[in-house]
Amino acid sequence: GIVHEIVRSFGKDKALEREQERATAEPENIERQKVLVHLLQLNDKIPEALAVCEKIGRMATREQDTIFSLLGQGMLKQRLEDYEGARQLYEEALKYDPDNALALNNLAALLVEVLNRPAEGLPYAQRARKADPGNQDILDTLGWALTLNNRTGEALGVFLRSLELNREHVVTLYHLGRLHLGRKEYEEA
Repeated sequence: GIVHEIVRSFGKDKALEREQERATAEPENIERQKVLVHLLQLNDKIPEALAVCEKIGRMATREQDTIFSLLGQGMLKQRLEDYEGARQLYEEALKYDPDNALALNNLAALLVEVLNRPAEGLPYAQRARKADPGNQDILDTLGWALTLNNRTGEALGVFLRSLELNREHVVTLYHLGRLHLGRKEYEEA
């Protein structure tokens, strides 16, 4: 995308400096603010990125900008380990777009992996797969949610589908290994 092109052209630090100047010069340009959010996040300036996301939310007149703001805030709060805040933001994004695969997957992963509420996370993972069935990260989240809900037969099928897309997806390989260990299938693990 555009952010990676800017980083490739100028380097991470210079790209951030350049876009901060441009965002300051055009404070009402939401697209410029979105680029700034990405660059701040890439430079590990999470509180600053969160502040810009909140600003975008206040400025938003289009639903897609509101959703960007909510998802961005959720992901940034998650990085700051404000998990309850992140959960609430993902749920708010789903009120605007109930089939948003990113919001569904992020909420599922948060519930399953971080908050240790796999039963609560599973329906979100299932909805995410329905919204974007070929997304390997979503398949991994669903497989892991199924595993932690003791539905390992189904989980195995989902992990294998994920690996059909990319045999080297490290997180899927890790979760598949954990599934096999849980089933005492040491050779496969």
